[in-house]
Amino acid sequence: MPREELGAPEAVPAWLWEEQLLAPHETVLLAVSGGVDSMTLLHLFRFLMPIPVRLVCLHVDHRLRGAAAVEDARFVRAVAEAWGVPCFVYPLPFFPAGGNVQETARALRYGLFAYVAREVRATAVLTAHNFDDVVETFFLRLFRGAGPRGLGGIPIVRPLSGSRLLRPLLPVRRRSIEAYASRHGVPWREDVSNRSLTYARNRIRHLFLPLVEELAPSAAHHVVRLANVLRQDEAFLEGAAREFLRKHLFAFPSFLLVRRSVLATLPLPVLRRAVRLTWSELRGSRTSLAYEDVCATSEVVLGKRRAASLPGGVTVERQGEYVLWVREGGADEFATAVDWPGTARIPHLGCSVRIRDPGEGSGVEDEREVACRATLFLTPDLPLVFRSRRPGDRLETPWGSREVRELLRTAGVPPRLRRVWPVAEQGGRIVWVPGASPASKKIETGKEVVVELGWCTSPFVRRFWRHFCTHRNGR
Repeated sequence: MPREELGAPEAVPAWLWEEQLLAPHETVLLAVSGGVDSMTLLHLFRFLMPIPVRLVCLHVDHRLRGAAAVEDARFVRAVAEAWGVPCFVYPLPFFPAGGNVQETARALRYGLFAYVAREVRATAVLTAHNFDDVVETFFLRLFRGAGPRGLGGIPIVRPLSGSRLLRPLLPVRRRSIEAYASRHGVPWREDVSNRSLTYARNRIRHLFLPLVEELAPSAAHHVVRLANVLRQDEAFLEGAAREFLRKHLFAFPSFLLVRRSVLATLPLPVLRRAVRLTWSELRGSRTSLAYEDVCATSEVVLGKRRAASLPGGVTVERQGEYVLWVREGGADEFATAVDWPGTARIPHLGCSVRIRDPGEGSGVEDEREVACRATLFLTPDLPLVFRSRRPGDRLETPWGSREVRELLRTAGVPPRLRRVWPVAEQGGRIVWVPGASPASKKIETGKEVVVELGWCTSPFVRRFWRHFCTHRNGR
């Protein structure tokens, strides 16, 4: 387990080696703003690092401080070159107006880190976050209502788009960094905005934390320890939620669904994380879901309410034995023509369709790849079209003409799924509905073929089609 606090920056190289956080001869990209933290990091790696690594310096101009920013860039470049370290200066490509300026700048900055790391083939990007940053971030997020995930501190290492982000000074107090700079004559520039009480972080740093440490001198140490414990606990609980969803979540382009009875068996801490992960999956975003929205969704799962509206145009609702997450504006309608014999991918179904002659044999190495199959009689030279169900669709069955919607209801397909359920159509006539029998053979003419649905994008999609189709379609 990484140490929570190191006495001085000089202890960092041995600690990095002990924890195997750096390997010899790596190319590392150092993000250097010109402040005391990042200049200390640059000096430490240039002159005191026993592990041979290739250093590259990166300075980002956020276009926020006018002439001062220009001087910062000149300063960093001059010092880096004097110390024999190649330096790149990049301005942020754009800066959208509105919103939280610091959060926007951070997102753009990390995107630039990843880009430059690829350009210079760096395997690690190093930033100068320190021990005090962890404490400030903890209280900043606590006062904004964060839960365990948000309070889990700043990780020492995490993935970053093909490389990794490493924070070597995280166990070092800010005062120890400043003392190091004084001992070794490390130059730095002071950012006057760091003393402005306009920013919430600065108010915590200059007003709140001095009072806290006066009342409890060990408070910062205890906060960092708690943050580390919360991060480890969160990783375990989120891992349990991911494993559950891997086994039980059915994913489609515009909606996701899970059996409510299975979801409701989860311990509440795991359920909350499964709820958040499912919402993020549908949104395609890592943005966190507010606690109130997590609670509302949990109440839907536990049967305390019928539905809930979530941010990003997502609705969660109970339908029969399922809980559905539905994205507003999702593409429900689809149609894909399959020439036969042949195979076609149908993204909306999460799988492929294969049409073959009965005597040809399946040719499937692993029979489990086929979710369901049916025998149909098709007119030669006409493609078989898989499309979404439409109002009024009917299928000729041995018991007469039946409305597809009613067949799906009888099969136990949830109402939301009936709107997007696939039907197989040829020449304007429906010949098969997965989950119901093929069209009546009494009225069929044409060539006999076997239609197979399978080769799904994930195991849970395959299980979904098997659940609704295999016991009704001759498998």
